[in-house]
Amino acid sequence: GEKVKDYPQLSIRLPTDVRAKLQALSLVASRPQWRIITDAIDCYVRGRTDAERRMVDELVGRSRARSSRARKN
Repeated sequence: GEKVKDYPQLSIRLPTDVRAKLQALSLVASRPQWRIITDAIDCYVRGRTDAERRMVDELVGRSRARSSRARKN
């Protein structure tokens, strides 16, 4: 298994019906909720235009660079 305890934590507020769907999907698919959300984000990004995906990749790269610099200091 993955060491999810090492992942950064995120708190979000969801409408009641969306949270119920997430919980149901997690049970039906026998997958953790974080994995359902990760897959949904990946699917969403794949549906964007090439230009939008390039911008997302660039911003992710910048974020990773900042994170690695912060860990070194």
